Amino acid sequence: MQCHHCPGRVFESEEEFQAHLAQHVAIQQTLRRRGGRTYGARLEDESAATLSPSDSSTKPPILPFFNTPTTQASGSTEARSSTTPSTASKVPSSARKSGSAGKGSVDMEFHSSLAELMRHDNSYLFFRQFSLLNVQNLLWMQAELAELEKRLVDMRSVEAANDIAAEEEAAELRSLIREKLQLYNDALLRYSQVSKLDRPDETSISDVRRWIADTTIKSTRSATLAATLSSDSGDHAALAQRETQKTWAWKLTEGMLWRLLAKVSVFGSDAFKFPSAAIQSLTPCSVHREAGL
Repeated sequence: MQCHHCPGRVFESEEEFQAHLAQHVAIQQTLRRRGGRTYGARLEDESAATLSPSDSSTKPPILPFFNTPTTQASGSTEARSSTTPSTASKVPSSARKSGSAGKGSVDMEFHSSLAELMRHDNSYLFFRQFSLLNVQNLLWMQAELAELEKRLVDMRSVEAANDIAAEEEAAELRSLIREKLQLYNDALLRYSQVSKLDRPDETSISDVRRWIADTTIKSTRSATLAATLSSDSGDHAALAQRETQKTWAWKLTEGMLWRLLAKVSVFGSDAFKFPSAAIQSLTPCSVHREAGL
């Protein structure tokens, strides 16, 4: 065993090492009582040496205090609380913060990776509507306004008595109703807009769910998000509009119509074809006009 303040000394027993440390503590306490800042003390010729703050060549750390009895001014002996050296002081600060801070960094890394996935494909831009919370919030605000409305009706009879205090209370009530109504109307209109957003398609939901299952970044956020995607896909709103998916019947009808138009073409042997998107806006009259009939 070696003392980091006395590199040249080696101790073969724990008792000898502890006695040596006790001498360090006594010297350190003596130096502290003399005043001034003490960077450290070494046992050299059984005397303490206080290092000057201006000496930047070597600055050993302040020795920790151990549990050694000290006599107070009143004469009673108490054990001074101390901090013993431990392996925790050698652990990096990032490792010591592996609790909530580490958890937060994992969640941040998960959301950053998911955001990279979502921004490259608009079909993945869907989020929860929180429909239940929105509806509950509207119901709470509605009940609160209904109670205020009842109070206003009951107060009209009091206002007829020309009571100044009652009139002031009624004015405050009307002001409160005005504020609550504005909040209620805003929430109502906002949820009306949110509820009209398209639902994401099942393929996009399945892709995101598969990405969460395959990613190596595991956090409580990923588990929660995966649960919402599996249990209630109808509570999500897509920010990007979905393209209309053509059914097999639509494709069959479209193909037959193209063949019919090709037969009545007046452009010789070359088959006349419209752009594939034009079929949605063409009427029989416009078909003849486009074909030159």
